[in-house]
Amino acid sequence: MSPHIQPVYTALVLHAHLPFVYNPEEALTLEENWFYEAMADVYLPFLDLMERLDKEHIRTPLTLSVSPTLLAMWENPRMQRRTREQLVKKIELGRQEVRRLADDHVLAEAAGGYAAQYERMLGVFKRIKGSVIARLKYFASKGLIELIPSAATHCFLPLIRNPEAARVQLHTAAAEFRRHFGFAPAGIWLPECGYSPGLEPLLHELGLRFTVLDARQPGGGQPSGSESPGPAVPYISPGGLRVFTRDAAASAQVWSRESGYPGHPDYREYYRDIGYELGRDDPAEAAYIRPYLLPDGTRIATGYKYCRITFSAAQRGEKLDGAGEKAPYEPARAAERAAQHAREFLASRRRAAQRRAHPAGVHGSRSADASGPGLSDALSPCPRSADISEWHAADASAPHTTEAPGLQSAVALRSRPVESSRPSEGSPGDAGHSAAFRSVGAAAPAGRITPPRPVSVCAFDLELFGHWWHEGPLWLETLLREAAREQEPQSAMGQPLPVFPRNPSANWREPVEPDTAVRPPSFPVLFITLSEYEQRHRFAAGRAPALTSWGRGGGAQVWLNPATAWMYPLLHAAEDKMIHAAARVNARPTSAPDSSPARVLRQASREFMLAQSSDWAFMIDSGEMSGYAARRFRTHLNNFYQLLAMIDNRNEDSPANQLHLDRLEKESPLFPDIDWKLYGAAHPNPRLPYFLTASGSSEKMTPAAFTASPGSLSILVLAWEYPPDIIGGLGKAVGDLTAQLAKEGHDVHVVTCSRGRGTACASVNGVHVHRVQIPGSPEPPFFLDWVLAMNTAMIMRFQQLCEQGQQFDLMHAHDWLVYYAAADCRQTFDLPLVTTLHATEYGRKLGKLDEEVSRRIDAAERKLARLSDRILVCSEAMRSEVGSLFGPDPARLSVIPNGLPQENSRQREIQELPLPESVSGSNQILFIGRLVPEKNVQLLIRALPWVLQRVPEARLVIAGTGPMLQELRRLALPYGDRVLFTGFADEGAKARLFAGTRVCVIPSLYEPFGIVALEAMQAGIPIVASDTGGLADLIEDGKDGFKLPPDHPEAWSERICRLLEDAKLAASFIKKASRKLHTRFFMGKIAEDTVQIYQDAINWHESTKKH
Repeated sequence: MSPHIQPVYTALVLHAHLPFVYNPEEALTLEENWFYEAMADVYLPFLDLMERLDKEHIRTPLTLSVSPTLLAMWENPRMQRRTREQLVKKIELGRQEVRRLADDHVLAEAAGGYAAQYERMLGVFKRIKGSVIARLKYFASKGLIELIPSAATHCFLPLIRNPEAARVQLHTAAAEFRRHFGFAPAGIWLPECGYSPGLEPLLHELGLRFTVLDARQPGGGQPSGSESPGPAVPYISPGGLRVFTRDAAASAQVWSRESGYPGHPDYREYYRDIGYELGRDDPAEAAYIRPYLLPDGTRIATGYKYCRITFSAAQRGEKLDGAGEKAPYEPARAAERAAQHAREFLASRRRAAQRRAHPAGVHGSRSADASGPGLSDALSPCPRSADISEWHAADASAPHTTEAPGLQSAVALRSRPVESSRPSEGSPGDAGHSAAFRSVGAAAPAGRITPPRPVSVCAFDLELFGHWWHEGPLWLETLLREAAREQEPQSAMGQPLPVFPRNPSANWREPVEPDTAVRPPSFPVLFITLSEYEQRHRFAAGRAPALTSWGRGGGAQVWLNPATAWMYPLLHAAEDKMIHAAARVNARPTSAPDSSPARVLRQASREFMLAQSSDWAFMIDSGEMSGYAARRFRTHLNNFYQLLAMIDNRNEDSPANQLHLDRLEKESPLFPDIDWKLYGAAHPNPRLPYFLTASGSSEKMTPAAFTASPGSLSILVLAWEYPPDIIGGLGKAVGDLTAQLAKEGHDVHVVTCSRGRGTACASVNGVHVHRVQIPGSPEPPFFLDWVLAMNTAMIMRFQQLCEQGQQFDLMHAHDWLVYYAAADCRQTFDLPLVTTLHATEYGRKLGKLDEEVSRRIDAAERKLARLSDRILVCSEAMRSEVGSLFGPDPARLSVIPNGLPQENSRQREIQELPLPESVSGSNQILFIGRLVPEKNVQLLIRALPWVLQRVPEARLVIAGTGPMLQELRRLALPYGDRVLFTGFADEGAKARLFAGTRVCVIPSLYEPFGIVALEAMQAGIPIVASDTGGLADLIEDGKDGFKLPPDHPEAWSERICRLLEDAKLAASFIKKASRKLHTRFFMGKIAEDTVQIYQDAINWHESTKKH
């Protein structure tokens, strides 16, 4: 190669990442299957091709970044075992397919090719003994790859508010990298190429000297000094970070939907898999494919696909219904196309260098230390993101060499000794070294070549190669082989390099020998790692970029937009909580690493960091698996807050909490050395600058745009009570429903009033809860004034949410107490309105609206009913009542019962509260509810004499509070300790009350539903209830409980005593009631039905506007 020929620098950077999808249960889940698909189609084929290159002494290096979550799954023994099992299953399916397709030679051959490929991958897996990490470490030691990490859970770092939270993401990433590979990383792949200037001090702390950023600035513009996308000169920011700029043109050749290689008609069609297609209409086919799907029958990709893409991008746009027209996949044809595309890609890198060598209108200037003729002048123009004067000033300080470094050949460059990219303690990879490189004018380390040179940084997700693009590994291997051919006149073995076959019968995954060698081109493409460039060349001086990413628009729009804005206030609040918790525990006398508080905070750190993953916002934005993403986000935050509650209550060592902690640790076995104390570390920057907030999104927010995903809704809920501030059944019902809606991926905001418990804004079971402070007292005679003040505060809070950019698809009002706020918000913001009437004033007063307050409440209920697009009630009795009182259109009135969440019992165990020691005994009769006239508690006291005659040790426990408390105490005086008043019972207290109860009694005169009946069923307590209202629908007399009129104390005592005396009868009732509970009152079904009503209300609202 002529010394005057300048090689074209190309840095191939592959990023390997999957979200943490480990499932400790044996049953395979859809999300964990993502990992096994990637192992079979991406990671093992990558190791396989690297092994071939290593065996043939082909040294075309690349940079590979690996996320710590992926490392955690790679090292997981259970996931290694299941990887082998899944490969065996794929091989088995391939053999079955060859037999099934015996009459179709083309498809049978393709099936055999797939089976052979999976057999080879199983062989690779066995050779490496399941350890991908160990193999990557070997390739790094041989110089085939340079390894760098990404942030711990792939968090989009610019949207972190506190530097402590960003520090833990980066520190954990560096620590995990060192633990797995044995050396410190020199650079880092910032997730999504997400950068903001506040990150630089944290990167310097860890000795992370370089990264790759996008060329664009947010909004789609180009940085100062840039030309068209292409090779760019790496630069150093004023803060000392070395920046390589992604070559957008090179990336587009592969990534572009319209013109990218993977969309070529010859390539395999990703979406046509037999796992989705077989057995749709044929029971025999369904039985055949069933063993290769998920255990629950969910269809998944098997890897056996027999169609090619067939049509170009333009043709695909015209053939929206042409799925059945796909041509058969031809592996050999696709292999040839992949080899052609690889050579074309190399040729495009040469053309980009030629364009850069002769740019139109660019004022070239010789670098200060360049001597002799050649192409170095033209190949060293102003860097894309650098200031011209700064760049030349930096270049001028470079030392001179005896030979013009820009004129050296690729061979000479390769033969020069290279500094290790695996630094030891105290070396450039450590924090102490970074300061030496912050000054642009500092002398370069010995051996570094000057001046700066453009580099085409070709950055791709590794998962593209083999998963989305089946032929990707063939393209990649050809690219690396052809690049090696260009770097040396001959291959390292002195023989021409192999290419891929033209013979259709040849094995399409194995290379064959070409007829002749290819002469090296005049502009050879030299592959170089990022560290190699750093060791050989100086960096230009550049400006610090604004926030940037490789996502849509070059900013944060993919991760922060109307569909995801709800996530970041929750994350920022959790940051603050974690920082404060770490500081408190760190200040305790005993915070040893093995102490329970330290263990709790380690797990809290894991849960919080998993919630920070950029994958969840990405999925929600794309609409792919958005419900799953929202559930994962909320689950990790819920776990996080449960763990912090242990710290707040200082009960980390309780048996229940230890069991809960054990379970969470088993579900998330990653980052064993995570340092929670870093959250409490002081830092001079109080906040990291982040580009957008929920109130500053550049995208227009509309109700439709704000949904978390297609089919998911943003819901505003107005309720005067909400857990833990529960007075009656309304708060319990609203709490359970909203928690279920949030669990299913809906964005739920509850505006309620504060009674001194809970913060003003918090996340409760994934629900955004906004508590407003109300002056005055809700007690008579000021009750209506207090209600008006509450509604005014709710309206103001709703307006604040809207000013912050929050938008809603609809509003759900619960009962008349929020009528004024519902009416104002509906009129002002034109929101669809769904109302649940949990009871009516007419029913509560037993038809007697004698007082002015009652008449005003009745009027508010009527107005609310008329205003609503849809009305919900909880029982058929309430449907009849509301229909007769308010006369709404029957089509607008629906029955959806209340229900209970399945996990309720575990939550109660964790949150249990103490009760009086006197609450015990095997003959306990329990009433739970508000002490108001319509609950008819006095009937129980009047029935007590007959009960005590038959069961002298019986005791009546009355749990609740209300205006009738003193009167009931007076009635109970004659019975002494046989009647106990416990006061209000929250969820934990109720769990303990039920644990000591033999019979639950509900003697209501008016009961729209009776949520306590469901709670008793769930607790396994037989019920005696009034034959009235919703209770009449809940209980079948003599089958799963007793029901009778609420006015015969002696009859009530007889039923109570029968259950106390007859254990067999009680057990029969319990069994039947439990079956009913789980079939009719399952919260998932209730939420599903409620969402359907929401959709009906939205449609109704839109239709009325049109008319």
